Amino acid sequence: MLVELRATKLPLRSCAKILDDHQLDNSIILEGMAKTRWPGRLDWIHLDGRPVLLDGAHNPHAAAELARYVDQTVRPKAVLWVVALSFGKDAKGILQELLREEDSLLAVTFPAVEAMPWVKPQAPEELVEVARSLPAGGGAQTAATWREALQAEMGKQAVVCGSLYLVADVASYEPKILLK
Repeated sequence: MLVELRATKLPLRSCAKILDDHQLDNSIILEGMAKTRWPGRLDWIHLDGRPVLLDGAHNPHAAAELARYVDQTVRPKAVLWVVALSFGKDAKGILQELLREEDSLLAVTFPAVEAMPWVKPQAPEELVEVARSLPAGGGAQTAATWREALQAEMGKQAVVCGSLYLVADVASYEPKILLK
């Protein structure tokens, strides 16, 4: 998008100065992208004594990208997936992208979303049922809370995902340490 914006030749402003197309070259764009932090997307934190990866992957395409990242950065270590989904999301499509044979799934819920009473979580029991219908989902269980889930299976890499509402709830918890 920045490359396209630069091509329009419109004057770009950064704070008080106007940038010309020479100041916004590819190296500047790449540097800015490398420094960009997108909370809740491939977001590493340290929480309750363990590193935790947060990602709001809430559709099969995003779950496939998260799975690819986990495969490249975490595997061969097994993963503890702590998952909540909004009602109506494609649970089967999401879980089949994420789960591998050695992984565990703990299905949780998220709190009521302020000012959006229509947003409801899928029942964790339903997520477990869907997971158990998949080849790699036999060990799926529910947990009362995401905090309880993170206390389980400390030998596995914890990944919290499936809902931006769940990720926001985890991210708002203190104390935590951001990792990069």
